[in-house]
Amino acid sequence: ILQPEASNDRWTWSKFNAEWEQKGIKLLDYACISTLEDETVPKLSDQRNRAREKVWNLIKTQAKPLSLPNAQPKAINIILFGELGVGKSSVVNLIAGESVAEISADALGCTLSSKEHEFTVGPHLFRIWDTVGLNEPEIGATGFIPAIEKAYKLICDVTAAGGLHLLLFCVRGGRVTTTIQSNYRLFYEVLCEKQVPVALVITHMERERDMEDYWRRNKDTFTGLYDIRIAGHACVAALPDEPEKYAVSRAVIHGLLTDCDGFGRYTMPPAIDTWMARFISCFHFFVRVGDRVPRGNRLTKMLIKRCGFTRDVADRVRKVVENSV
Repeated sequence: ILQPEASNDRWTWSKFNAEWEQKGIKLLDYACISTLEDETVPKLSDQRNRAREKVWNLIKTQAKPLSLPNAQPKAINIILFGELGVGKSSVVNLIAGESVAEISADALGCTLSSKEHEFTVGPHLFRIWDTVGLNEPEIGATGFIPAIEKAYKLICDVTAAGGLHLLLFCVRGGRVTTTIQSNYRLFYEVLCEKQVPVALVITHMERERDMEDYWRRNKDTFTGLYDIRIAGHACVAALPDEPEKYAVSRAVIHGLLTDCDGFGRYTMPPAIDTWMARFISCFHFFVRVGDRVPRGNRLTKMLIKRCGFTRDVADRVRKVVENSV
């Protein structure tokens, strides 16, 4: 309820509530606030902070996930990706509202290796594949074969779960680098063939007074300079050290995920050999110049051993790759 700052909260509430009850509308709670700036004349000291505190307390005490009785939760399948150390596990825990993913600054994993997390929040069943992205703009030859194996397994797992609804791109607030662009291209263009929307979650916003300020300063770099097309974004403080920012961050990211989940769904195409050949051919562009990658019979053996392909399928993939690279 907006009111002059000098008014009495209880008097304003009783008058307002009585009018609404006459119309058959029942309200759980209230906050009477002024939206005037502190610089107004006559000056009313710290009124914006007091208004903010009232609204925050209202949200804390009354906000609950909307869930209909006996309703089956709606599944949202998400690949969460980004460099090591950007806070992906913290984002998983932020979405869940509890610790479901182990947080480790020294976590290791090859590109495209993933760990699945599944949990229900309100009316939604979240399946999130926490996936390792590129840590440099290019990958070395030693990581080429493991990354292909992990990519194939990831898409198979997502397909078995009903398909992919959203790519959630996790970046750390700070300087925007070419590695960020490479990760975007790898997951959006190569892995999912531009069929799944990308949402951006920006972490480590604890030092920002207004977390959205980071996006205002850097939006043109993401969308202009690096041509990263996104369906939405969320600037978050994913650690619960600052309860207010944490609660706001959780509400913001839930809104982002539920807003973007209906835009697309991606599954493994029926012709697995065609998908794999296309992926390997495109993945070559992420290998450092001068590094040697498997070809010929070595590639065939790798596909049989690491991906479980028959020799016939592996040979078809190898031939397509050799003709396109």
